[in-house]
Amino acid sequence: MVATFSSMKMYCLPFIGYVGGDETSNQAFDSDGWLKTGDLCYFDEDGFLYVVDRLKDIIKYKAYQVFDLLSF
Repeated sequence: MVATFSSMKMYCLPFIGYVGGDETSNQAFDSDGWLKTGDLCYFDEDGFLYVVDRLKDIIKYKAYQVFDLLSF
């Protein structure tokens, strides 16, 4: 799948799941196949996706925990 944002192209590969973690893979997706990221989003009438908030105040990236500045 190729998604185009202005002059930038992004090539997206489908996420099949975690190796050896069928239960973890099943918990990562909702019933419609969307990946549960913790972001609160909505689509407008033109089909644009807007990210408006997060359910949690922390993002885990590798060994780092990134906090939202508004949570302090």
